[in-house]
Amino acid sequence: MSAPTNFTRRDFLASTAAVAATTALGGHAFAAPAPLQYKPEAGAKLRVLRWKRFVQGDEDLWNANTKKFSELTGIEVRVDNEGWEDVRPKAAVAASVGSGPD
Repeated sequence: MSAPTNFTRRDFLASTAAVAATTALGGHAFAAPAPLQYKPEAGAKLRVLRWKRFVQGDEDLWNANTKKFSELTGIEVRVDNEGWEDVRPKAAVAASVGSGPD
C-alpha cells in the first residue's frame, strides 16, 4: 500500500484527530510517538475557526500551543475568533464551499 501523494491539510487534521481519539481512549499502552516524520509543503498556512475566549487562561494556553506548533513545523497559523453562536454556521459554510478555515 503506497502513501497518498496529495496529503492535504484537511487530511492531516483528520488523521491527527484519529490519533487524539485513540490516545484519549487508552492509547497510553502504546509506545512513545515517533518524532515528526513529514515535511510540510513550502508556504503552508493553517486557518482555524475558534470561539471567542470565555476564560483568559484558556486563551493564553491556546496561544502558547499555537506558537509552539508554528515553531515546530514552520506553518503560519491564523486563528479566526467568532462568537459561540457563529462558529457552527461559519464552519458549515466553509465545509460547503471548500474554502475558509481548515
